Amino acid sequence: MRKLFGLLLPVTVVGVSFGQAISVNGGSIQGTITDSTGAVVPNAQVTITGTDTGFTKTITTDSSGFYSVGPLNPGPYTIDVTAANFQKLDVKTVVRTGTATTGSYKLT
Repeated sequence: MRKLFGLLLPVTVVGVSFGQAISVNGGSIQGTITDSTGAVVPNAQVTITGTDTGFTKTITTDSSGFYSVGPLNPGPYTIDVTAANFQKLDVKTVVRTGTATTGSYKLT
């Protein structure tokens, strides 16, 4: 039993350390979706796509029009925003290590 524990402990420590390294080295995208008058747009659908990786994550803005996605690997991303009665918005951005990239946009 001691041998088994002795083997599992290092594997667990390495696994936990790797998970922490990803979150420390990643970035995020966060912001508020508003309309042309500055009023918040709740329940807007925001799709984040990694241009290089193909990673895709779709979320919905909260009642304040706010959303946040992370941790994300550094690199180029496309943000697509859709909401009822608004034109679809496509934006290109870059996520950098250790930063929150602004994702605040106005829909028309």
